[in-house]
Amino acid sequence: LRFVLPEPVVPKEKDAAPPPVDLGILEGVPLLVLNDESIVEFGDATCFWNDAALLLPHAPKLCVHEKISRDLRTASRSIERVKEACDRLGIRKLRTADLAEHREKIHEERCYESDEWLGAFWTFLKGQEVRRAHLETFASWHVLKVERFGDAADLS
Repeated sequence: LRFVLPEPVVPKEKDAAPPPVDLGILEGVPLLVLNDESIVEFGDATCFWNDAALLLPHAPKLCVHEKISRDLRTASRSIERVKEACDRLGIRKLRTADLAEHREKIHEERCYESDEWLGAFWTFLKGQEVRRAHLETFASWHVLKVERFGDAADLS
């Protein structure tokens, strides 16, 4: 009887590119659950990742359901590959122009009065590459919370 050391485990290359993600088989499958719990076909229309749900509370039909969003994002170890595959199915990140299209409804519902909405808005803005250009898009929006302490006449 003798003790034999196991073969050393050789780690896989960390820099090796992950395999491509092919979600094309989902196109036309009526199983894409949206945030309003409706079901549409994959590839039927543009919808946004669930992160946008806080920014578009009036439009849950435009956002992928939280659980589907989480499951799709873990389809590969490369989130970029997943995003590319999902983009072909019409699932993408919310863009500044998309949010700007909803300005009227956001102001009508006074979403900017919610701390949760404001936090989501500033997080969204922080994730944009050229912040100055995006700030100009939202220049007329009520995105700074202003609280009044007493009457303005008392400020002199």
